[in-house]
Amino acid sequence: MPSPIGKRGKGKGKGKGKKKLSKKERERLRQEEAERRAREEEELRLRLEQEQKEREEKERIERIERQRLEEIERAQHEAEISELNDILNANQRALSEVINKRKQKKQWARFMRCDGSPNPFISSELNTYMNLWREDTSIKPILEVLNEVEGSIALVDELIEGTEKLAINEKNDSEETKLQNQQAKLQLQQLIVDKLDETTMYELAFAHENADPDLLNYKHTESTPQVTICLWANLSKNPRVKALEFEERSFSIELPRLILLSNIGIRVMYTKFDYLSPKCRTFNPKSRQKIKIPVESKDESNENGDGTEGQTQNDEKGGDNNEEIEKNVTNEPEPVPNNTQIPSLDFTELNESVENADTKEDIKEEVKEDLIADDDEESVYEEVDDELYDDDNVVDLRAYRTMGGGIYIDLIQLPPQRKKIKHWVIREAIPPGLQRQVYPFDASKPVTPAQTSSGKDSASTHSPSASVNASGSVLTTMLLPQQMVFGEPPQLARWDDKNEHWRFDGFSDVKYDESTKTIAFKLDHFGPIAFMQDKYLNLPFQFWEYTPLDLNHGKLLVMAAIAEFEIEIKDDICCLKINTESPKELESIADAWMSPQELMKSIEEIGINIFPTVDSEKYVSINSKRKKLEYDVYRQIALTGSACSYSWSKWNTEADSGRDTIILRGVENLTAEEALDYKIYMINRQRASELKITEDSDEYSESPAEGTHFHSDLYHMITDGASETSLIRIRNTSFLFVENLYSWISSTRLIAFS
Repeated sequence: MPSPIGKRGKGKGKGKGKKKLSKKERERLRQEEAERRAREEEELRLRLEQEQKEREEKERIERIERQRLEEIERAQHEAEISELNDILNANQRALSEVINKRKQKKQWARFMRCDGSPNPFISSELNTYMNLWREDTSIKPILEVLNEVEGSIALVDELIEGTEKLAINEKNDSEETKLQNQQAKLQLQQLIVDKLDETTMYELAFAHENADPDLLNYKHTESTPQVTICLWANLSKNPRVKALEFEERSFSIELPRLILLSNIGIRVMYTKFDYLSPKCRTFNPKSRQKIKIPVESKDESNENGDGTEGQTQNDEKGGDNNEEIEKNVTNEPEPVPNNTQIPSLDFTELNESVENADTKEDIKEEVKEDLIADDDEESVYEEVDDELYDDDNVVDLRAYRTMGGGIYIDLIQLPPQRKKIKHWVIREAIPPGLQRQVYPFDASKPVTPAQTSSGKDSASTHSPSASVNASGSVLTTMLLPQQMVFGEPPQLARWDDKNEHWRFDGFSDVKYDESTKTIAFKLDHFGPIAFMQDKYLNLPFQFWEYTPLDLNHGKLLVMAAIAEFEIEIKDDICCLKINTESPKELESIADAWMSPQELMKSIEEIGINIFPTVDSEKYVSINSKRKKLEYDVYRQIALTGSACSYSWSKWNTEADSGRDTIILRGVENLTAEEALDYKIYMINRQRASELKITEDSDEYSESPAEGTHFHSDLYHMITDGASETSLIRIRNTSFLFVENLYSWISSTRLIAFS
């Protein structure tokens, strides 16, 4: 029987069949569809034409407005440049007067010190001091010698400071004076090392008199602020002694049987200074060739009306386009014999030298001038090839820095001990210098000159060929400098005196405990070692913001890669502010008001580097800018720092603005607020302008904000729309505060390195 459902389905399909359209109806439908499409196309065409007209009209209006603003800017360009230069020159004159007074005051204080120490810039005084100290071979307690060393280290620091000052001295005799200071510094450094070696030998020569009655060996530790010496003499030759430990420094080292059965001593010396690194070829920037090549003429200035470009940005040098090659080769000091006399200085040179030995107020300025001088768009730099850089084990001191000074772990051949014969005490003459012992050695043979040496040549035993331990490494455990901030596990390096550089090889099984700052490793040699850390751990910056707090008072917040810093700036002093997340090591320098140069030095000494150098761009990915333009912007930020906040802008990087344009955020701020409605400013070598976009805009545009004008520089761009209260603050800002703020933002180079 057929399914009823099937019948219904069949019936339904049959009853609702489609009626076939006639040819006339199909033609009518096609015609209607064609007309509809034509109407839509016409509407689209008209709409596009209307949008095009509106866009062209908008562009025409913007072009007219831009031309109007450019005309206004050109009319006031020279006046603005002249006004800004007058302000800068007046500040510079006032600052020079203050610096000169401080120099005279310090010069007088140096003259009136009367503590027996020589003036290191008077050659006769320094030569007399070094000769008397060198000829003094009397046996003294080790602590007395270390105190003498402390005084000499202070003289070396003073000479280094004076040499750095002379680097920016424009006088013709600065190079000669700088060389004299360099020679004196090298001689004094070598004399310090010789005296430390000499007192070590004297102390070991009397080891029997001071031996431990229980262990029958000699062990002693002596310390001053700059140097700590730990000594051990193997007098008992007891093979059951397994390790040596200096509890005062949490240092321990295993003692192989070869050492325990030999006439050997060990010296572990900690120094807060590092006299070895400056000898490295990688200590100074790599030698470069500066090639000037012909450049096609640019018509940037023609597009903008007259040929004047930027307030003080006169960095486009005129002159011919002849090709010029200039080699900038690093001047490395040559070793100076101990008996070399330093040429005498006349009294005029002395005064200039002493003035240049003031606090490091101009050291950062030297770096800035070098940076600005290197900024020439017509220059192409080529680095001179150096085979040394091809060895991965050689430490590049442009990329790494030593942390906490140096550590000397020396194996020493014990000097002759006393002998008692009846009522006589006989002692051989103590040999000069420190007789270092290579390791491993043949204990059955006497020490030969090839195995030991004294004085300067003794470091040759630290070379790789002499120090490889074929019989096994020596396990060593030590405590890292507790006052240093280690952002990552430190890398160990050893000194290769034959080639005069640090090397990463020669260590194995390195284990680092971050919680206790303890490191354990096996070493294959004895000699100087150091802890290395990447210089640029904190670069580039993630964010920065400057906020004024009052007249001549503000704070600078910098968020680095692994740390956050807040610098409070007031008049000509500043201090570091920390929070709960700041490294605890910063507590020692936090909330202490000091000069900007002193605080920068303290931050660097504690292990934090946030100050780029002349070649930092090789090691850090940055948003490079024309340095002349960059430093001009820093100066103008400082001029308005009492009344305006500034901050990092994403458009400085994302807008692909290139080297010729700087984009940052700024706003008037008289209430010390932090959450602000920032404006976007664009500064190039021709003008400064406020942009219509915000930090949250989807697309970048250089359209100027409505109701604003172009100006020749950021300073006049800010003051143009500022309130009367803000203008009063800016006019009353102290030149000392301006210089203080400028030193921070220019030393960190916040615009390029963020």
